[in-house]
Amino acid sequence: MKNVFDSKIYTLPVIDGQCFGCDSQDDQWTREVAEAFIKMTGHSWDKSHLLGYFLRKDCHSLGVEGDDVPVRIELCLPCAVEYMTQFNALFKDVRLNRMPE
Repeated sequence: MKNVFDSKIYTLPVIDGQCFGCDSQDDQWTREVAEAFIKMTGHSWDKSHLLGYFLRKDCHSLGVEGDDVPVRIELCLPCAVEYMTQFNALFKDVRLNRMPE
């Protein structure tokens, strides 16, 4: 998966029906990935669809601003799990850095 939090890739086009993370049009997944997704979100998903994420909103939460950040991206299940894992780690760092000493 591409690092979707790397601003260098924000010039790439966002194509409806295509995973922004790996360019796949299929939602290929394994049982382990499905279990990780359910554990992270508490939800199942429609196995025939990609998952939508508001990247600009998530980047704003991380302190990353810019008009070049795509508003919304679609991710296949494996890339969605990787995205949430990366976001959670980055957001944890942001929160720790914002805490008063």
